[in-house]
Amino acid sequence: MIRRLLLQSILLLVVAASLLYAEPKLPAWLQGARSATTPTFGAKTNAVVLLDDEQVTVDGRGKTTRTLRYAVKILSRTGSGQATARVVYRSEGGKVKFLNAWLVTPSGSIKEYGKKETIDVALAANDVYNEARARAIIASAEATPGSIFGFEGEVEDNSIFTQTEWQFQGSAPVMHSRFTLQLPAGWRAEAKTFNHREPISPQVSGSSYVWELKNLPPIETEEAGPDVASLAPRLAVSYYPPSGTAPDAPAFTSWPEVSKWLDGLHATQGTGDAAIKAKATELTSSASTELEKIDAIGQFAQRVKYVSIQTGIGRGGGYRPHAATDVFSKLYGDCKDKSNLMRTMLREVGIESYPVAIYSGDATYVRKEWASPQQFNHAIIAVKVSDEVKAPAVLEHATLGRLLFFDPTDEYTPLGYLPDHEQGSFALVVHPEKGDLVEVPKASPETNHLKRSIKAELRNDGSLVAMVEELCSGQSATHNRSLYRRSNESDYRKVIERWVSGGVPGSTVAKIEAADNAKEFELDVEISAPNYGQLMGGRVWMIKPALIERRGWYGMQTDKRKHPFLLDPDSFEETVELLLPSEFRVDEIPTAVNLDGEFGKFAASWDHTDGMLVFKRSFRTEGGEIPAERYEELRKFLRSVSGAAQSAVVLEKK
Repeated sequence: MIRRLLLQSILLLVVAASLLYAEPKLPAWLQGARSATTPTFGAKTNAVVLLDDEQVTVDGRGKTTRTLRYAVKILSRTGSGQATARVVYRSEGGKVKFLNAWLVTPSGSIKEYGKKETIDVALAANDVYNEARARAIIASAEATPGSIFGFEGEVEDNSIFTQTEWQFQGSAPVMHSRFTLQLPAGWRAEAKTFNHREPISPQVSGSSYVWELKNLPPIETEEAGPDVASLAPRLAVSYYPPSGTAPDAPAFTSWPEVSKWLDGLHATQGTGDAAIKAKATELTSSASTELEKIDAIGQFAQRVKYVSIQTGIGRGGGYRPHAATDVFSKLYGDCKDKSNLMRTMLREVGIESYPVAIYSGDATYVRKEWASPQQFNHAIIAVKVSDEVKAPAVLEHATLGRLLFFDPTDEYTPLGYLPDHEQGSFALVVHPEKGDLVEVPKASPETNHLKRSIKAELRNDGSLVAMVEELCSGQSATHNRSLYRRSNESDYRKVIERWVSGGVPGSTVAKIEAADNAKEFELDVEISAPNYGQLMGGRVWMIKPALIERRGWYGMQTDKRKHPFLLDPDSFEETVELLLPSEFRVDEIPTAVNLDGEFGKFAASWDHTDGMLVFKRSFRTEGGEIPAERYEELRKFLRSVSGAAQSAVVLEKK
């Protein structure tokens, strides 16, 4: 009897232990995604998304519930970072109901992740006071090639407006992407499709809408190409209550409606005080023109420290700026805070301006067909100016007059210009009655100008000394200014040395002098090379008068292209005066080049007299979006431009 009881006890312990240490089971949806057959991808593809699924349930009283399910297969070690679960929520008003994750190793073993492995982080790394946060589970350290990672989570929140977006993929291929919108009875939804060959029609059952795509190939990023967000299929959804029912959140149908709503969020935040008035007066005291006043206040706004502060989400989706007085007293804020402070200071000196909502990072992103504040991720300013103000960033608005657009967050772009990734994009000028979507100005090639002068001497022993002088304006100056300010002296010298040695092998940089003023950027570089000229057969030298090339010039290494090529408006001119060695004479010079085509203009010439060789070249292009099917034409033109730099002059010993 005792023996039987002992055996039963042992058996119970074994069963209990097996239950305690039983391998976790996958939910049915993840098991189904895991069993899906995936095609073979190229070496550049490091992960494939098996399932990307989100359901948004609207309860009709302003609350939404988002349920997310996601599964990804890791194909290479560099893809292990894809094994991350993240759900975004608001700390005030939002709630993460749960977040669970699983990792299936190549051998088939399963690891489960839950609360103990979950971390809570700010949505942006430089946030100070942020209600926009994320719960995350990171399994990248354990996700080896062949692993499958999946997670599911649920978030509750209150609607800010009755619109939402769904991007069907990132850069990775996706086997199945699905978005479901569950509305209350009697509600309806309308959707617009972007970046897809045809509209994506939903499966509708009552008030339930389901949009899905399958077998999406990877999106390869290309040189000078659009951002992935402007290439991936995207769904823009607006939903409305039954006719005659007032929604708990705005339902926008036009851009003036969006403008009016945003104006309501800004209206009470731009009140100044004595301190702001005193500072604005001080900054503009020595200004003699309207533009000088705006510039003085603009530079002050640029110096206000940028931090991402999203505490206004509950009061307007992160679209409401903080009070100008608070931003001024702390001297930090995000893009809309800096713009709002600048507007307040301008008003104190009698200059009117308006908030502007824009997308930063890709000028092709915003689509005018969908009136929604969700299309914007950045805030700048439009200053009302008189006819005396002449600048590339001025737009003649039909009802608001002449507007000068300015980005006080970009510390490298001066007043009068816009960053290149904002030029030509659609932006919303905010006004209670006259606001509307506009296309912001795009700079002409002449405003993005680089002028270079080189005076050099080639000596009889083959050594070369040269002084390079550059003067840049517009975005050419902005790029150089940004590099100069962000680098310490040692790092900046290394950049310049790499650039110079690319054209003059074995060269030494003796001196670097940079002058960073408000509108232009100047760079002087003194170089020497002991063996620039080398004898061939004892009597002939072949030298390239184009000593150095443009920094950041297009590589165009690939033979084919899938996406449009975004060509920047640009202009460049260079003169090289090369004093020739006394023991040599010019034997042969290249034929002058003149190209004048659809993509731009280029000219190059070589001349010599009295022991001096003079090389000149100039380049100009309007820029624009060049279709992929015309890539080879563009490539041929730009290679002809850069090819002139390789043209050699033949010197013969006397």
